[in-house]
Amino acid sequence: MNSKKLNEKRAARFYERYIKRIPYISTEFEILDAIESEREYSMRPHSEHFVAVNDDLYLYNWYPALFEKEMRTYFNSLNQPGISLNRWGVTLIPPESLPVFLETVSNGPYYGRDPQLTKLTALLRQAIAENKFVIHYGI
Repeated sequence: MNSKKLNEKRAARFYERYIKRIPYISTEFEILDAIESEREYSMRPHSEHFVAVNDDLYLYNWYPALFEKEMRTYFNSLNQPGISLNRWGVTLIPPESLPVFLETVSNGPYYGRDPQLTKLTALLRQAIAENKFVIHYGI
């Protein structure tokens, strides 16, 4: 068995035995229907159509990867450009940055095993298709 398949098998076993059973702090994502250039976005989802993701398990590992890939974002408003995700605040992810984020999520070791990630990738694909911003509500 090659090392990639072995690592995937280990990740699946670890997920089933430990991760599924641990309570977690979630962070949320949702598609914004319209972006307001002067608005300061708050820490609450605006609709019932958000996706919650385990912050400690996933986002903790995504932050450095997205920073390294220089995923352009905005923190709290369009007046504050940033890179990667704002863990303790709000991140506005523009449509042009969504493919980088989708690639990062899809290439993780738990992708395909966790329904949270399946829902998140569906949300990202929808936002890309509709050319819309995604908002991330940090912890």
